[in-house]
Amino acid sequence: MNAVAKCIHTVRLSSVDENFIVDGVLLSVVGGSSITDKTSFETLNRDALQWFVKAIASSLHERFKTLSSTSDKENGNVSFIIIHGAGSFGHHIAKEYGLRGQEDRPASTNSLSDASVIKRKMTGLAKTRSSVKKLNGAVVEMFLDAGINCVGISPCINIPQLQAHGGNEQGGVDILVSSIQAALDANLIPIIHGDAGLYGKNDAGILGGDTLVEIIACHKSWEKKISKTVFLTDVNGVYSEDPKRCPNATLVNNIEVDSSSGKIVTKNYNASASTHKHDVTGGLATKLKSAVKVVKVGINVNICQCCSEDAEKALKGINMEGGTNIRLIQNE
Repeated sequence: MNAVAKCIHTVRLSSVDENFIVDGVLLSVVGGSSITDKTSFETLNRDALQWFVKAIASSLHERFKTLSSTSDKENGNVSFIIIHGAGSFGHHIAKEYGLRGQEDRPASTNSLSDASVIKRKMTGLAKTRSSVKKLNGAVVEMFLDAGINCVGISPCINIPQLQAHGGNEQGGVDILVSSIQAALDANLIPIIHGDAGLYGKNDAGILGGDTLVEIIACHKSWEKKISKTVFLTDVNGVYSEDPKRCPNATLVNNIEVDSSSGKIVTKNYNASASTHKHDVTGGLATKLKSAVKVVKVGINVNICQCCSEDAEKALKGINMEGGTNIRLIQNE
């Protein structure tokens, strides 16, 4: 068994509940709207972040904890890859400078010609990166304070081959995944953040956390190694209507994806784009699109509310009573 395999191999604990279903590597994605106050520039939601750190610590394998760790004495059995959004530490600036999430590979002709436009885009990139790295530093610091060995990973610029659309044309995703594997191999929890990066020769865009989930979880090197992906959001899953606007909206507990077509077969769900005036990465619509792609490679997905009992269960690998489960089905 090689070093990486040793870090992510499955070991079952005899003392856990019979509903314990996750061992190995769990990909946890916490939205920026959960750990920041998205309405207030560069404002941390410290209570939510502390809850998240404690929830991870209670599920985490002891190999990732410091000698002086004061986190829960009852260790879990899970290794984590953590991705967090930017919230008020990135979206405000990105919106001001016209940076947005990208999906398509930039065209070979994608080159800005107006010098003042180029300069403004690069200023937006620089300021957005500075802001999101502040948040990443705060997240890493809180994990370290809880006795968890972890490292922050900035995906863009640090990896020149990785641009804002998250494509692997130049091997950028390969390098990012290798960095994550190296951290896990060294018993360090990797904490990756949504980032601002180049998009083509001299344009800029946003590589959002939901896109990072997709390109990391679907990478060929993780085949059968990631046991589950958990999205933590500011609502308790996917609803029939926007729960923030429609008080009668009902929670959709299960969303099924056809294994042949890759399309969602569940009816009566709503996955609208974000209505927040500062959002630049698409909200729940982008999240669900990425979740479907993750499910297609055989990884089940949970979407639940940060700081909830369902979220705690999901991070421990216990079946949720609420939230939304996204899973692949085989149609005859």
